[in-house]
Amino acid sequence: MKDSLRLLWVRHGETEANRLKQYCGHMDLPLNDRGRCQLRKAAQRLRELDVDRICASDLQRCRETAKFMQKAWPTADLHCTDALRELSFGEWEGLTYDAIWDQNPEELIRWIDDPRRVAPPGGETLDGLEVRLNRWLENVIRRHSGETIAVVTHGGPIRWFLSHHVDKDPGSFWKRSLPPGGWIAVEKTAEGWQVRQLGEERGKRVWEKTE
Repeated sequence: MKDSLRLLWVRHGETEANRLKQYCGHMDLPLNDRGRCQLRKAAQRLRELDVDRICASDLQRCRETAKFMQKAWPTADLHCTDALRELSFGEWEGLTYDAIWDQNPEELIRWIDDPRRVAPPGGETLDGLEVRLNRWLENVIRRHSGETIAVVTHGGPIRWFLSHHVDKDPGSFWKRSLPPGGWIAVEKTAEGWQVRQLGEERGKRVWEKTE
């Protein structure tokens, strides 16, 4: 489709919090050495793609990731926005699941059972995440038809897009993910968003329907 919109969703490289399995949320963290290595490899693989612009979360780990991606597409414009931030985990940021369970298992269970309406203490619901991401996506669709845009963001926004717009099943939010440094290319067609390319062979099984 000549005027179709193509999005290349890229998850930022690994941080120390990722390595330690801590909830990162809005913490402003740099990449670690492994994360930078992941992105050097990703940028090398993605050089063949023709990208018009890069939209990135304004948090440091995504801004740093976007700089690596600019090595693959030096003519692409870069725009950073807080609309592409990770879900805010509030008081749980910097903690692991086990640490949260030890401190407040009842609140953790409530959130896991109904994350659309229940937020971590001081954090954000999935409905809140959806509102800001929908507003951003609608603006991109309206203004950038026919372009290819790299979207450098976090695990949560990518899960949201895939569950809502690829799977068309919001309940599959927790079943779809990309590893740090992973990427997936999608295209908007008359039938909806279609996956064109997946950047992590070991991640292919996450696109299979889970019974």
